[in-house]
Amino acid sequence: DADEPDVTRRYKMVAERVGAAPALLTSADGIIWAYDAEVPLVRPFSLLRDATAHVTERWKVYGAVGDTSLLALLYSPDREHWHSGDLPCPGVEAGDAVFWVEEDRVLGLRAGGRRSLWAFSATRWILPTR
Repeated sequence: DADEPDVTRRYKMVAERVGAAPALLTSADGIIWAYDAEVPLVRPFSLLRDATAHVTERWKVYGAVGDTSLLALLYSPDREHWHSGDLPCPGVEAGDAVFWVEEDRVLGLRAGGRRSLWAFSATRWILPTR
């Protein structure tokens, strides 16, 4: 995280379990890690920093929450206080997905072949056509 002002928190990683819940770990060098904060339990799990989002929604988690298989969005200003977000296209199956930020879009890739790349801005999905 090149924008992180605290050099001891420059690198970030999510551990599946630290104690009773998943956790965000931080590091100055990417070798020695320290507990930073608990993060929401979702599957599959993608934590990203969206520099294009409003500061109150800078940190995002994508995945299925609880027993559902539907994709959910949680957001946070500080990686500690999480809120449910609205997806531009509700009802999408989470599947085995991963998300990342590229330029001004959040991109997602899920298992499923040629039509598995998703992209969306803050207002709309760009879903593969059939």
